[in-house]
Amino acid sequence: MNLEPWLPGREQYDALRSFVTARQRELGREQRRTGAGPEARWLAASWLRTAWKYTNLINFATEHGQSYEAARAWAVMADLLIPWAQSPQLPEALRGITVAASRAPLNPWEPSAR
Repeated sequence: MNLEPWLPGREQYDALRSFVTARQRELGREQRRTGAGPEARWLAASWLRTAWKYTNLINFATEHGQSYEAARAWAVMADLLIPWAQSPQLPEALRGITVAASRAPLNPWEPSAR
């Protein structure tokens, strides 16, 4: 992993992969237990697909020296983790970037966001 400050270190990346894997298992169990309807299943599947896509993109872009793409993917993942910002399930290695993302404005082009 790249050691530039806007990119995850190996510990953060490993924590991210573990967290997404755990959410995948947990969502599967929850859907079987509750008999979640199609909307809930689609939302869960969409979150998981997006999470895996960007988790893998972080790794690929970092390995190929594409820092800008890796940083953008890392920012997307931080946004996807916001629902867990205060959860004990979120690994400590991911807490800082997730809390920072949760405080960012929804519209990054607002003057207050610059």
